[in-house]
Amino acid sequence: EVSFLILKSYHASTTVAKDITLVTDIDVDPRDRDVLIVDDIFDTGKSFDFVDRHLKMQHPASVTGFALLAKPDRHEVVYRPNYIGFSVPDVWVEGYGMDSAEKGRGNPDIIVKHE
Repeated sequence: EVSFLILKSYHASTTVAKDITLVTDIDVDPRDRDVLIVDDIFDTGKSFDFVDRHLKMQHPASVTGFALLAKPDRHEVVYRPNYIGFSVPDVWVEGYGMDSAEKGRGNPDIIVKHE
């Protein structure tokens, strides 16, 4: 079963906001279920940490995290995903669902965005 949770952290810019906003919560009850968090990128880790804490308050059986990309030099929280596809340097990337202020999301490749 799949459910989506939407957060807002960049607020139409390329700098991370101080506050994470929960825009849309999941529409299933995670109580006593194994939950897998899937995200595009583990940057500072604040979003993953927010989702992990939010879900654990709902008493799932377990919470596991996966990120396609991770930027180890940017991590600011203790939380780490259990699985990471690729580590990348501290560059702005877009494409394959990742965007820059809602642009570039549809690129089928992950590219480095040059200002």
